[in-house]
Amino acid sequence: MITKIKAFLIHLSISLGLFLVFLYLTKFIWYPSFYFNASGVWNAILIVAFVDVGLGPILTFVVYKRGKPGLKFDLSMIVLFQISALAWGTWVLYSERPVLAVYHKDSFYCLSESQTEAANANMAAFKKQEGHVVPQVFLSLAKTPQEVEARRVALNQLPSDGFRPVLPAYVFGKEFEPITKDNLSKMMENELDIAQAVKSRVEYQQIWKDFRNRHQNAAQTYVILPLRCSATEHLAALDRKTGIIIDSMAIPSLNTIRQIFLSPQKLHENRNFLFQN
Repeated sequence: MITKIKAFLIHLSISLGLFLVFLYLTKFIWYPSFYFNASGVWNAILIVAFVDVGLGPILTFVVYKRGKPGLKFDLSMIVLFQISALAWGTWVLYSERPVLAVYHKDSFYCLSESQTEAANANMAAFKKQEGHVVPQVFLSLAKTPQEVEARRVALNQLPSDGFRPVLPAYVFGKEFEPITKDNLSKMMENELDIAQAVKSRVEYQQIWKDFRNRHQNAAQTYVILPLRCSATEHLAALDRKTGIIIDSMAIPSLNTIRQIFLSPQKLHENRNFLFQN
């Protein structure tokens, strides 16, 4: 005979198994490596976990009583509620997963599949990139006043449904280029001064320390640039030789910490701080 406890445990086991499959897909397939944290997916995951692993089995424990009239209906509604939450979480995280990282102006932007389609990006040209967790491309700045005006007009002509992209990285996919030595050198001109960045808060210093523990000679090996995925901003660490993003740090970037705005003397002081800490 199935008791309340047994019904609760059966429901919990099934719910937990489904949630673990969902979590595996999210962490290792849709948001691999550092993109899991950089994309800020925890809120959606926690909502699904609360409904599917927490609330569903608890409701089963509350309503279950052998022989109770309408029990099948009650349990069906609970299961439907859980399936709806799981389907919502799966759809949101799958549809928003990063499929392309575009460097434009001074930052990397994560683009979802729908955004790359809207931008008319040729994904077939970028999908197979050795060493990349997510393919990376470069979008140059407009080179002439005519190009500046053409981009402005194109952006203003986009249909508005409450959200209109204001960045070329989300629109001009036909102009995306593979990352080469030439455009990598342009990206490095916007390198952030990580030494100055971590001075502002103790928690940033700890994040930088943890990063250096994971990666030897981090300051010399990697270029630090902003990485913007969804509403989350991290600092991306690019290999100076290949331009591949190898990791990220949960530190927001500020224009005031860019190397190009710092004097040589200030840079020297920051470098000393960097290696002392």
